Amino acid sequence: FIRTLKENLLWVRTFDTVEQLRQALLEFRRAYNSTWLIERHGFRTPNAVRKDQLSPAALAA
Repeated sequence: FIRTLKENLLWVRTFDTVEQLRQALLEFRRAYNSTWLIERHGFRTPNAVRKDQLSPAALAA
């Protein structure tokens, strides 16, 4: 993940303020977890894997 973050965000953009960096990191996290297909997860998104790993009791809480 760190290499992906560096290669797709930190090395290709510059930020004028820490707040701009913070917002970009939040957006990258959202996009990564909801849209990136990860090979080791069977080409599923991290959100899909996380949802499958939660027990039904945890989802009800």
